[in-house]
Amino acid sequence: MQLTHSVMKNKFQHLGWQVGLSYQTPRPEGKRPDELRQLIHEMRDHGMSFLSLMLLSYSYFDDHDGYSWPPRRQSLRCYRDEHSLNADEKTEFLGDVIHEACQAGLHVQLMDTWGVWNPERIRKGYPGAALQELSDGRFADWVHCPDVPDVYRCGRDEMLDSLERYAAFGVRSYGIESVGYWLGTSSCFCRHTREAFARETGETLTSEWVQANQVSLRQWKQEHVGGILKRLADEVHAEFPKVEIWLHSTCDQDRGHSSTFIQKAGIPVVIPYMMHTAGDFSDIPQNLCAVSPLPAVGHVCVRSQPFKNYPVPPKNPDVIKSFFDAIERTEADNLIGLMFFNESCVSRENRRAVYDGIRRFL
Repeated sequence: MQLTHSVMKNKFQHLGWQVGLSYQTPRPEGKRPDELRQLIHEMRDHGMSFLSLMLLSYSYFDDHDGYSWPPRRQSLRCYRDEHSLNADEKTEFLGDVIHEACQAGLHVQLMDTWGVWNPERIRKGYPGAALQELSDGRFADWVHCPDVPDVYRCGRDEMLDSLERYAAFGVRSYGIESVGYWLGTSSCFCRHTREAFARETGETLTSEWVQANQVSLRQWKQEHVGGILKRLADEVHAEFPKVEIWLHSTCDQDRGHSSTFIQKAGIPVVIPYMMHTAGDFSDIPQNLCAVSPLPAVGHVCVRSQPFKNYPVPPKNPDVIKSFFDAIERTEADNLIGLMFFNESCVSRENRRAVYDGIRRFL
């Protein structure tokens, strides 16, 4: 049954921005505290209740590169963005801003794209970090393999390090992206993945086996990546039991995600991609169905300009309005919110279109 407008209103627990603290900001130093404080007031004025703070930048897509906070762990310090205002101990400000956002009633989330790092820089702190590898020996550009011990350790360390600094100010959740395999319908063929595959299946991971056993490969990836997510969630919750871990995912079987194993990992909310294309919203119902019964907060890309090495097209107010029209028509009972990305590079026109759109659900 199609959700009525009044029912949709009641279901949206989370409406807000995801903000790149440095990522795609117009200045080298990234966001300033006064800008974020102004944003908090603006969000409350427009009925928003959710703020996701992205703590990582990538020069593969942008001019900024590295962590936007000052890591305490020595191994992470090689990846600090030296230009970021918040990444300098002397000028760090985010804790106070998080506290103010929580006092204003916002759900505050930290976020990073787990396992997507500048390969040369990250190896200075984690020498064993390795990119995902195809069967023909080619490598991913920046996406690292979660089976490599130093990759897992780095991903875990960056979550713990940022939470050790900011959780006490009121952080409610931590969003992660990219945990899994990003090389099409295959998997990683590095030594660590092949060893894990052999240990867990008794088979040898080869390109020939993959071609002949696609269903079995997908099943293995879902269970295996689910195990990685559970281990990660358990380790983080051991220190921060009240912080929820959310996963950016449309439960892509080829990537290794399934709602069953995500649930078993202790992840209560998924963040499916909802507007990567410029006008075709036909995949919204399918993505919500794929992640069901997990609650979903949609990741809505409303950036108004293109970026290097990034195939997602820019958006305009007409596209954003059409998106909200599609959401009103969506038959789904697990859509509990919308998160708009990236506030740091959204035009005034697109910002207004977002605020006009969410007014329908307030």
